[in-house]
Amino acid sequence: MEKNCECKIVQDLLPNYIEKMTNDESNIFIEQHLLNCEDCSKSLKLMKENRDTIDVKHEISFFKKYKYKLNLLKILILIVVLFFLFTTIRKVVIISNLSNLSERYVNSTNYHKIMYAYEKDSYIKTEVYCLENKKFFQITKIIDGNIQVKKIYSDGEFVNIYTEDENGKHAQLNQKMELSVDMQNYLYTDNIFHLVSYSIPASVKSKDYYGKKCYYIANFDTPYSISEDGIFIDKETGLIVKAITSVEVANGITPAVDYVYEFGNVTEKDFVEPNIEDYKIID
Repeated sequence: MEKNCECKIVQDLLPNYIEKMTNDESNIFIEQHLLNCEDCSKSLKLMKENRDTIDVKHEISFFKKYKYKLNLLKILILIVVLFFLFTTIRKVVIISNLSNLSERYVNSTNYHKIMYAYEKDSYIKTEVYCLENKKFFQITKIIDGNIQVKKIYSDGEFVNIYTEDENGKHAQLNQKMELSVDMQNYLYTDNIFHLVSYSIPASVKSKDYYGKKCYYIANFDTPYSISEDGIFIDKETGLIVKAITSVEVANGITPAVDYVYEFGNVTEKDFVEPNIEDYKIID
């Protein structure tokens, strides 16, 4: 009877004994009992085997879950990398193709280019006529209701400027100055590395603009760009048709510039200067 009571006590203590949670006195009591009790020794052995089996199962389960999560993370990373590569390659291809299209017009020596710039209280229309070395600019400004028309003629060496505004008509003749208004490729980059690096943060979306099929490109901030906020590029020509800016104005109108082009239609008639007798000559 006494032995059975001792066995029950030991049986109750064995789980804690296996986990090393019993004190020294209890350990001595348990171990002395196990030396003389075959039943309790078998119980200890079975408990240890079951414990090891459970631990192995838990370990296998843990590693399965860990491997599943690791594989899932790898798949997610792969998807992100592939998406990044796909979008970057798409942007690089589109911008490169548009740049190549634009290059066909950059060296044109016969073109008529019109730029309409407008914002809160101003409107500026700039027309550029080019025929070989000859250039003619007509700039019409309307600012706070005042109108100014300026005509600039250049033969490649000297410049004549005719101005008409509320102060009358004035002319400046044979001026020495350089005029830089040649056709430009606003998507030009120096090399493929620059093209890729500038394309990564850029946004390229297909949009229509007054009937023209365009790409709207934003954040393509190169040394040659004119607006990191956004430009509309004609899909057929690669030429810019609109540039906008995020500058805020009081009435909510976003400052913008529209572009119109004609090629091969400029003639000598477009360079006939006004009658100098109608103007007051100033230095």
